[in-house]
Amino acid sequence: MTDGPKRYQLLFAELKRRHVFKVAVVYGAVAFGLLEAADIVFPRIGLPEWTVTLVVALAAIGLPIAIVLAWAFETTPAGVKRTDPAASGELEAIVALPAGRRWPIGIFAAVAVLLLSTSVWWALRDGGAPAAEIADPMLAQSVAVLPFVDLSGGENEYLGDGMAETLINALTRIQGLQVSARTSAFAFKGKNEDVRVIGEQLGVGAVLEGSVQRAGERIRITAQLINTADGFHLWSENFDRDVSDVFAVQDEVARAVVEALQVELLERSGGPIVEQGTRSLVAYNAYLKGRFYWNKRTGQDLIRAATYFEEAITADSGYALAWSGLADSYSLFVPSEYNVTMIPWQEALRRAEDAARQALALDDNLAEAHTSLAAILEKQHEWEEAGEEYRRALASNPRYPTARQWYGTYLLSIGRAEEALAQLKRAEELDPLSMVISVEVGELLDALGRTDEATAHFEKLIAAHPGAELVVYYAFLHYLPLGDYERVSQLAATAMEHNILWAAVITPDEARQLAGPTQDPALRRESLIALAESTVRGELAIAIYRGLGEEELALAALERVTSDSLAVAQYLPSIFMTLGPELAQHPRAQAALVRLRS
Repeated sequence: MTDGPKRYQLLFAELKRRHVFKVAVVYGAVAFGLLEAADIVFPRIGLPEWTVTLVVALAAIGLPIAIVLAWAFETTPAGVKRTDPAASGELEAIVALPAGRRWPIGIFAAVAVLLLSTSVWWALRDGGAPAAEIADPMLAQSVAVLPFVDLSGGENEYLGDGMAETLINALTRIQGLQVSARTSAFAFKGKNEDVRVIGEQLGVGAVLEGSVQRAGERIRITAQLINTADGFHLWSENFDRDVSDVFAVQDEVARAVVEALQVELLERSGGPIVEQGTRSLVAYNAYLKGRFYWNKRTGQDLIRAATYFEEAITADSGYALAWSGLADSYSLFVPSEYNVTMIPWQEALRRAEDAARQALALDDNLAEAHTSLAAILEKQHEWEEAGEEYRRALASNPRYPTARQWYGTYLLSIGRAEEALAQLKRAEELDPLSMVISVEVGELLDALGRTDEATAHFEKLIAAHPGAELVVYYAFLHYLPLGDYERVSQLAATAMEHNILWAAVITPDEARQLAGPTQDPALRRESLIALAESTVRGELAIAIYRGLGEEELALAALERVTSDSLAVAQYLPSIFMTLGPELAQHPRAQAALVRLRS
């Protein structure tokens, strides 16, 4: 005599008869899909974070309700009614079915419930900020602020960049918080790079990213702080405000970052973290546009930048940052390739100095303005006062990489090369992805006779920035004096391949000469001398003659630039670097450098 079905078998048969397993499968699959969609879509369309949590809660609550309803009720042709009790022998017949017909639906139900439970747990774990801790204590209080994405169709790109730049400037001033420099952070603009890769390249434990969307007088800002170790959110928030509230939102975001990274605010705890310098939305908007175009650095963009800075000053004459931006714009009118306004460079420098001094009269603690004024004074060969302004800038903000960089080139101009290298290397630490700073480090290593280090440095730059104009040009200058004409030819060929033309320095025909065959030394020498004699910029001629071993011609090329006041004002550091350590000690070179510095 065989035993009858066991209790658990009858229970599972009853669940199958009442279609509970089918309901669990359908509910679990649909709910899992909705949760995944909500987690991806809701932040992108700007819905608050609590909306995702609400969907998670409803999905979790709905499962037992769906199971109870499936047990209690059934759908018939006559409509929904309470489920009838099992007929005699019905459950035993289900138990007696082959395993291949009994088990699959139960397994599917278990998998569906498991997926749903996992999704709910993961969503709640991810949403509870802070959800993760930064593993490396050295990185725990470090952050990179990426440009905020413009979701308004491109017309407010300046606003997304400006949000990030404002937050960088504010967070940089908080003691104990390490903030990646603008140039390095903005190198990832539009690249959709994994935050773990960004963290590794910038050496930060967290990344702040977000988006802005403006519609009339309303603005929606989304911000999220992400742990670079595992990609989990440390904090996120959405803000739907009037445009006039943008200042308050920036301060809220900055405070949230500081709190999430557990940085002590000290003396700033009682006031705003983000010091705007203006309460005029018109002035602030114009300033952001000015910085947006100034960062492009082309002639026409600099003109537009100056116009916007002047617009900001008209709206608020006490806006120190706008005056500093105007000074930066006019100071870049000095090189001939930028001076497309027909303003004499002496007049441009005068306007730049006036604007910088006005900025400092409004805010003497503004590192940007001290740096601007220092660079202007340096171009006017006011060496002592320029050095003092650089030191004031660094006292105000020791982590301002531009001040470190420009102070380094200043120190080189006055003959303090080792100190210059220390400043440039510190600037490179603060802004590791700045191509300009890295190029200058390579140049200075060259000038100090550390040739092997310089070569390794330039090779890394070439690999990291293939086809970049600055890298190709200054690597070109590095290899010329070494007589490595094969590498020189490759670089010239790269310049042509990427359509790089060093305006007023090297023409396409001259580049072809350098990229040509190297087998004929006489032809190579003839081409190089012709190129050196035709160049406008003295540094290229000096590099070529050094490469040929023509010391007298190199010194003559150096002496020619002393009569060019524009070159003297703008290119003294590059000229010094191009001389190299041995030629720089020649009495004629020393005399020429004295004239350059006078």
